[in-house]
Amino acid sequence: MEIIIQSKYVKPGENIQHGDIVKIKDEGKYNPGKFGPQLEFKLEMEDGSVKTFTPNTQTQINLKQEFGSDSKKWIDQPLKAFVFEQVKGGEMKMQLILTPENWDQPIKGKETLSNYQNSDGQEGEVDVKKIPF
Repeated sequence: MEIIIQSKYVKPGENIQHGDIVKIKDEGKYNPGKFGPQLEFKLEMEDGSVKTFTPNTQTQINLKQEFGSDSKKWIDQPLKAFVFEQVKGGEMKMQLILTPENWDQPIKGKETLSNYQNSDGQEGEVDVKKIPF
């Protein structure tokens, strides 16, 4: 018999793929984290299983922008997964941004994470049209 070890957490590129449609199943809660309180939700995966999900800031911005700041309104909304590789901590890691199902890109509207610092410490703008998905 082959032993299959499954994580109880959402793992981009492993148990959630680019384009999957998922749903938040609870209003979430804050748990202590390494860098302060960490928001967690139960996320219903495309296969019907439920995993623990910690949304990044851009996902929170997207859902707040579309559905409002009360996370109860996020429950059971169909959400699209954007899964991609990004340098984080000096190495390539799989990342996940969730959006409302009808969005065709992971960032939309006025409230975005558009400011960043270049490797030379200069601030710049992210050109959403240059993101490769």
